[in-house]
Amino acid sequence: MTANRSAIGAMFVTQWLGILLAGWMALGTAGAEPVSWYVVTNEVATSDGTSWATAFTNVQDALDNVTPGVTNIIHLAGHTFDLTNALSWVDQTNVIVRGGYEGVGGTPGGHNPDQWPTVLRRDAAYGDFRVMLMEDLGNCRLEHVTVTGGHHIGDATDGGGGIRANHSDVTIVDCVIRDNEMRSSAFRNWGSGGGLYVNHGTVVVRNSRIENNRVYQGNQTSMRGGGAYLANGGLRIEHSMIVSNVTEVFSHGSPVSTSAGVGHASGRALTIRNCLIAFNENRPWPGRQAGAGAGVVLENGGLIESSTIAGNLTTYDAPHGAGLRV
Repeated sequence: MTANRSAIGAMFVTQWLGILLAGWMALGTAGAEPVSWYVVTNEVATSDGTSWATAFTNVQDALDNVTPGVTNIIHLAGHTFDLTNALSWVDQTNVIVRGGYEGVGGTPGGHNPDQWPTVLRRDAAYGDFRVMLMEDLGNCRLEHVTVTGGHHIGDATDGGGGIRANHSDVTIVDCVIRDNEMRSSAFRNWGSGGGLYVNHGTVVVRNSRIENNRVYQGNQTSMRGGGAYLANGGLRIEHSMIVSNVTEVFSHGSPVSTSAGVGHASGRALTIRNCLIAFNENRPWPGRQAGAGAGVVLENGGLIESSTIAGNLTTYDAPHGAGLRV
């Protein structure tokens, strides 16, 4: 009996020590200083990403070198980064990509996104691709960056001309998603999400602009979400502008073009608060097309609150709500 009691006592001590050790390790990780990385476009003699003087010259290098288990902050100089392929931000937690830095001197140095704008731009000489893929991200943030020039050709489930977010919890703050295009790859395929496409997870867009993006196809098809499209999961857009986005179809068939501003699949959690949704357009081809909700389409769910919807245009033969369709 005494031996059994001793064994049981030792077991409990071992278990409690394991719990205390795990807690101590978690506290150590939570309280650890963030790891900082730096990226510029100008040439540097040595490139390890640890300072402006030794910065990476490729954003992908910074994404590939984050330290697991702690918060990482990738500081982007206020430069235009011309991309030769899509940025792949995959399988990471607690990573912040932040633009708008002067990019010289001490770290992190001067930070003014208006004075030193950071632009992520597809280099058209390298073909058609979106600007950024986000996949399997947890508690990550994209801040003070312009995403532009993306041109992605894909099918109904491969949307996102500027950014595609798969199974990711991401917050996009003070960003501009502008002049991106999504084009359907084949006859009768849908094209969705010219600027932003969300597929599972939760994406929050705050204090940002989604503008001049386009979903386009020349065949018989359906185009949805010129600015942004929620396929699965949740999308919340707050204190932002969704303006001058387009769905455009050139076809003699019977395509459907909807939600030039923002669209979502039936029943998905779309929330829009304190936003301006204006001058978005479903563009026509004369014939039997139907155009609906150039500003926003709410399909079996969704919430719009304290927002302005104005100047949106649907010019098809059978329009169903130029600003809003529910």
